[in-house]
Amino acid sequence: MNDDNVVVEIGYSPDKITKNARGDVASDFSYRIVKSEQYSRLKGKIRNGVLETQQVEQLHAPRLAWFYDHAGDAEFRKGKIRLEIAPDGNAKGLIGGYRDWRKIYTENTFAQDGGQQGIREHEDGVALYYALKRNADGMADPRTGERMGISSAYRITAMPAYVVDSAQPLGVTVIQAEETRRKAFLAVREATIKSTRTRIVQGVPPGTSQGAFPAMERRIVDLPSKEFFLKVLDRPHYDADVTEIDGELVDKNGNEVGKPPEKPGEQVQNRGASAQVAVAGD
Repeated sequence: MNDDNVVVEIGYSPDKITKNARGDVASDFSYRIVKSEQYSRLKGKIRNGVLETQQVEQLHAPRLAWFYDHAGDAEFRKGKIRLEIAPDGNAKGLIGGYRDWRKIYTENTFAQDGGQQGIREHEDGVALYYALKRNADGMADPRTGERMGISSAYRITAMPAYVVDSAQPLGVTVIQAEETRRKAFLAVREATIKSTRTRIVQGVPPGTSQGAFPAMERRIVDLPSKEFFLKVLDRPHYDADVTEIDGELVDKNGNEVGKPPEKPGEQVQNRGASAQVAVAGD
């Protein structure tokens, strides 16, 4: 297979990926694709079944994420795509380029919170920070010369599919019940980036679970060493009169004041089809 004039599109689809009876992604289904964000259109060539796109200054694609709150745009700088296309139309390959190492750090370390990542997932957030910073190899800051990008790649597999233009404008799916958590994560990310730029420690934004009062008191009530942590940790206190913690409404003094109202369920109707065809891992 050879072609000197190929157009490659990559993006997000609000439609669920269909699987076959074996649990694999099924081929030849139709999907809609969002073209307003998390989307790129590139030119490329196919030589002997291998597709390579041109390198572009910014390559936008859906980001691999642990949870809804830190899903979004991956944004590769100087990005390109390479795919090996099999005779049956299946493909595998890489999306690569430079990504801001500080965003990669926060997307991992604060996927839940630093404590859970460190204790339950056995990750060393401090070591990860310095490893990313030390190995950054691109996107030099024009003022300081410091490299803010690190070579990154998503390994992908793809199945043949049909992309159908939607009759109505499309957007990335919004889960209202998770928006508060998403906004809190974005605030943590911006605070982390600001601290690396200014060398000034930033306060923990509200809405996170990073040791804030009174969430921490409630969650370590049975911890034998809790008094030590409560004494030595510099923890944020917020002015909100009521905070939701573990399904309970809690006032600023840590007292339960009731349960939050139940959120109505949402139903989404798909009226067409298009697609992101399968990011499998990074």
